[in-house]
This record gives sequence, C-alpha cells and structure tokens, in this order.
Amino acid sequence: MKMLLVALSLVGLVLFSGCAHDRRNLVLAPVGPAPPVTQPPETTGTLVVYSALEVGAHFYDPPYKHRHTDYKIFLPDGKLLQKVHNDNETVMEGPVWVPLPAGNYRVIAWAGKSGDVTVPVVIRARQVTTVHLENGVN
Repeated sequence: MKMLLVALSLVGLVLFSGCAHDRRNLVLAPVGPAPPVTQPPETTGTLVVYSALEVGAHFYDPPYKHRHTDYKIFLPDGKLLQKVHNDNETVMEGPVWVPLPAGNYRVIAWAGKSGDVTVPVVIRARQVTTVHLENGVN
C-alpha cells in the first residue's frame, strides 16, 4: 500500500508540474490591409509662357497651327536651367506647361513688338504661374 501511495504521489507530482510551467503571451502582428504609404509633399509648380507667336503659320508642317516662340529659363544666379520648345505637341494651339521646383527664376522670351524681354517669375508648389507676352509688353 505504501508503494502504491508513493507511486500515485509521483504520478500526481509529474502531472501537476506540467501545468505549472511558465506561459508566455505570444503577440502577433496586426491583421488587415497595409497602412497607406505617405506621399512626400508636392514641391513643384508649373510655368506657362505665352510667348509671341512664330511669324507665319506652319501650313506645310501638320497640324497646321500657330506656335509660340521658344524661350529660356534661368536660375537666380544666371545659369541656364532649360531651353523650352514652346509647342505643346497637340492639335490645339497653346504653349507647353513646364513643371519646376518651387522657387525664383528668370525667363527670357520673345514678346512680339517688344522683342526679347526678361521676366522674373515665382513658382509656388501646386500652382500655375502664367506669363502673357504674345502681344508684347506695355
């Protein structure tokens, strides 16, 4: 009987010790759609220059339209940033829209009766700066 009591005690001790182990709480990653990717703030604006129209229509060069003369964009320190071929490459007449980082620039363009003019321009983020020179400057 003593032997049975010792055996049952040992079995009970083994069974109860299995329940006393250290349980750790497992934390899983959230379930669901991925969080939205944040876009960097828009830092560019747009420049549109209505320079003087080229002399004569391009009747032999489809799409037979008047084109605005080309112009140049300069940085504030006087360095040339870009030469702009001022044709929007569509059937519709109109100048090209040029995206630029926000900042200050100088544009040199043909202004009809006034000839070449230099225009300081300011580009703001998410805004369009429009320069009208097609009829010269007053």
